[in-house]
Amino acid sequence: MNGLFFQEYWDIVGKDVTKEVCEFFRSGNLPMEWNFTQICLIPKIAQPTKMVDLRPISLCSVLYKIVAKVLVARLKPLLEYIVSPTQSAFVPERLISDNIIIAHEMGKIKPSRGLRRGDPLSPFLFDICTEGLSHKLNEAERRGEITGIKFPEEGPAVHHLFFDDDSLLLLRANEEKVATVCKILKEYEKASGQMISLHKSAITFGKKVSTGMRLKVKEISGIINEGGTGKYLGLPECFSGSKVEMLQYIHEKMTSRFQGWYGCFLSTGGKEVLLKSVAMAIPVFAMSVFKLPKTTCKNLTSAMANFWWNAQEGKNKMHWVSWDRMCLDKKDGGLGFKNIEKFNQALLAKQGWRLLMEPDSLCARVMQSIYYPNGVFLDATLGARPSYAWRSILWGRELLVKGLRRNVGTGETINVWMDKWLFAAEPMLR
Repeated sequence: MNGLFFQEYWDIVGKDVTKEVCEFFRSGNLPMEWNFTQICLIPKIAQPTKMVDLRPISLCSVLYKIVAKVLVARLKPLLEYIVSPTQSAFVPERLISDNIIIAHEMGKIKPSRGLRRGDPLSPFLFDICTEGLSHKLNEAERRGEITGIKFPEEGPAVHHLFFDDDSLLLLRANEEKVATVCKILKEYEKASGQMISLHKSAITFGKKVSTGMRLKVKEISGIINEGGTGKYLGLPECFSGSKVEMLQYIHEKMTSRFQGWYGCFLSTGGKEVLLKSVAMAIPVFAMSVFKLPKTTCKNLTSAMANFWWNAQEGKNKMHWVSWDRMCLDKKDGGLGFKNIEKFNQALLAKQGWRLLMEPDSLCARVMQSIYYPNGVFLDATLGARPSYAWRSILWGRELLVKGLRRNVGTGETINVWMDKWLFAAEPMLR
């Protein structure tokens, strides 16, 4: 029976269900039939011909899900203390953007393997199991068998970043160190059953790594592909060329949505809802990490304005009101649409706020070791060779400092002569 059955007839079956669930937590015995699962195969492509083209989704029984959700509620508050900071998936208060920012300073490998999908307990089990691999890598580093990347020498060493089944290993190009990592991965493979998909994995080498060393590393690891796919967790791993071209996929994704909506002959109210809830959500992920170029912001704004005013695709009509006016609040005569550039800066200001308020996080420690090793985030400068992620965060800081307030507390960090105590009043107009 599905969940709707239990909701409709809870007055009849509720007591029995509660009794059975409580009995499980008393005895620890899970009835075999509770774990029966129906497998639903979702196609990954339009016309799948192989099993690898299908994504298996497990449809668990309601009783199993009740037990699993109770376990999740009990396990969730403890994850932050037992899962290392190099894992950010499924752990409260850890963001995917942290991995992207850190990875933007390094390189990328992307193997893929997961637990049973559809099970609410799977994400937490995945984190706990993967913690075994993280522990083995940390132990190897302490023994000096592998060396991560750190800037400068006294900064935190990062030799692996995990998010779900996307794994990034950062190592010095050395035969012994690569062999050590491969040995650890083989041990983890035997213990967990998770195998590296070699044909989906790739190695990115530094410019100074010789051709001979590259061949040796490929031979030891068994990974032939070089260079990766150019993306990490859905965003470009580096901005070596035109930023507008590298972020063009956001505009293409938005316009493809508009093409499907044109055929629905939507009212202005329907268009407003779709623009605010769907279209504006498309670039949010990228905007929370990187500053979008002005050209990209202009193209996205133009696409939304055209969708608002045009009744059919390709037939442009007059724009009777500017988009800036439509971005005003409704009480000010606008429609409450978001200004993409200002929204972008606000999201990046949030990243700056996290660096300021959570200085012990892995992301904050890495950024501090590179850009402000002897200072604080608010006083950090651009630096000699800043990454695009750091440039973006500093742009968000410009907005952040306008609204910052400080509590005096003990007064140890207060400079009486230099810090502002009063806010300048608005000039009087006569």
